[in-house]
Amino acid sequence: MQAMLFLVLFAGIGDATKLQPNLRAGESLNADTSQTVQLTFSHLHGMVFKALDATQSDPLASAARLPMVLLMALAAFFVGGKVAPYIPVGKPFGLAMCAVYVAFSVSIDVSIKMLATDAPAEKKEGDYAFNPICMVLVTEVSKLIISAVLAVSSGSGSSENSEARKVSAADVAYLAIPAAIFTVNNVLVFKALGANETSVFGVFRDTMILWTAAIWKLVFRTDLGNIRMAAIMVIFAGLVVNQFAHQTAGKISLAFLIVIAMTLCNASGSVANEFALKRSKGLDINIQNAVLYTLCIAFSLALLLIDDPSRLTGLRTFFGGFNSLSWTLAGVQACAGLMVSRLLKYTDSVMKTSATCLRGPVFVAMAPFFVAGQHLNAGSIVSALLVAAGCFGYLSQGPIQTAQTDNKDVK
Repeated sequence: MQAMLFLVLFAGIGDATKLQPNLRAGESLNADTSQTVQLTFSHLHGMVFKALDATQSDPLASAARLPMVLLMALAAFFVGGKVAPYIPVGKPFGLAMCAVYVAFSVSIDVSIKMLATDAPAEKKEGDYAFNPICMVLVTEVSKLIISAVLAVSSGSGSSENSEARKVSAADVAYLAIPAAIFTVNNVLVFKALGANETSVFGVFRDTMILWTAAIWKLVFRTDLGNIRMAAIMVIFAGLVVNQFAHQTAGKISLAFLIVIAMTLCNASGSVANEFALKRSKGLDINIQNAVLYTLCIAFSLALLLIDDPSRLTGLRTFFGGFNSLSWTLAGVQACAGLMVSRLLKYTDSVMKTSATCLRGPVFVAMAPFFVAGQHLNAGSIVSALLVAAGCFGYLSQGPIQTAQTDNKDVK
């Protein structure tokens, strides 16, 4: 059932992209292969969503995509929870789950990039037909709905579990910090993908590990160890190779700084969110998520009021520029975190690490098939593999232990 969500996203891709053979003959991939991909995904869309074809002139014409994806997700989570105890968990199943995770993550990034390249001609390069803040708002509202349904269905709303749903002012205050950071991060994801080539975004996104390491080192005074430090140097080498390859091709740009800012927000938001969640372990996770998403909605609305208040004058104005892929993407993004956490539940730490590190290289390799103007070259491939190797070396060391935790038996 969960794989159906993956199918939905690719059906949306086939609808909105007008896939093109983006690589010229003689480059790393040939035009015939790209044309085959084009025909395959166009046919897939024709079979699955022919009745829901949308025109970009009416942004609400394909709005049915969003509730469809959310209903499929809820059904998948419910059925998966029932049948999971009976599934034989082993290495083949774990590998399959990792493959789905990588494909799911990469397809979301590719979809966002295609929405940027498919924007009207009057838009600046890297802009979208819609306002990314509106997309973030739709996604956060969808997350809130899913969390509320899961909270009720799990019994956290019953009188027997009243303690698990008591939210204090302190809980809200602590969750407000990651909510504000994640709101900025979610908008920066669209800005970073729109402004950068896929080969840059796919590599520099993994700098989140560098920020995480810096936070642990500078804030928590943690010794990272020689292996982690060596892995960080490998990651840095991959970043240098990436920018050198673009410089030699005459494509050097400071837009990669947007990716770095995004990863900084992601890393700091994750640390703040982990602290906020763990300080109230008795509070139901779905309730915590509901509070977090409500705060994200509030911050997103405030950001939209500053950036483009005219979007709030009507539904068609708010959703202006949305097409079938936009609606599908909003639903899939809302389900992504919940789905990924369930998929990776059935894998070991090595598989999780490998899956996380493979996202960048797979994204760099696959994006040229779907996104116009994106090309593969040796420098991009080498830099992606270097960064992936560094990330694997870093993450394979497991969770970082603070000095306090390491010395707790001595006290």
